[in-house]
Amino acid sequence: MDIVENRQIILKNRCKTLGKCLRMLFWIYLLLSLAVLMFWGINALLSPAASFTVEQYGSDAKVGFTMNGKGLYLMVTDTSFYTKEYSCKALFGIVWLIDLGYQILTAAIFWCLSSIFHHIELDESPFTLLCSRLIRSIGFLLLGIFIYKNIVEASVLFLLGPPTARLSLSSKLELALIGGIVICLSHIFEYGVILQQQSDETL
Repeated sequence: MDIVENRQIILKNRCKTLGKCLRMLFWIYLLLSLAVLMFWGINALLSPAASFTVEQYGSDAKVGFTMNGKGLYLMVTDTSFYTKEYSCKALFGIVWLIDLGYQILTAAIFWCLSSIFHHIELDESPFTLLCSRLIRSIGFLLLGIFIYKNIVEASVLFLLGPPTARLSLSSKLELALIGGIVICLSHIFEYGVILQQQSDETL
């Protein structure tokens, strides 16, 4: 066995291990984040308005509800409002929906990452069209989080939130930058696929 083959085996085993770890993280994240959020969201929907509370911490607020001594609390950042002017239950519902969107987008990124390493293990090469498309999907999902933060979240809070709410000026521009870089990398991988095909045809 030469050095190249030995390195290929080592890298393939690493990809296999990473793929398993990422798939495990995906399911743990799905169960601990989305499932728990859905469970408490349904319970919150069925709970009376008296169960909900809002606590102000400077420009931030913590909204939540309690049920038999247990409950869920979510933070609203860079927001200022008078609690008497708005329904605590309605505010909790708005924040819960926004948070659910973030969790779905993050879970999708984990799934794409685990799929990349799974397909590398099967195809024995990262330079496939499927891998490049999955990498591109991660880039678009990161851009999606950026758009979600600056347009969707802002619009929902502005249209449905408290009348005295102040929206965050934080743009999360780094997400857009990372998303753009990842999309560029996906094109590099796609170009690598074409070069590999040309090399195989030449041989």
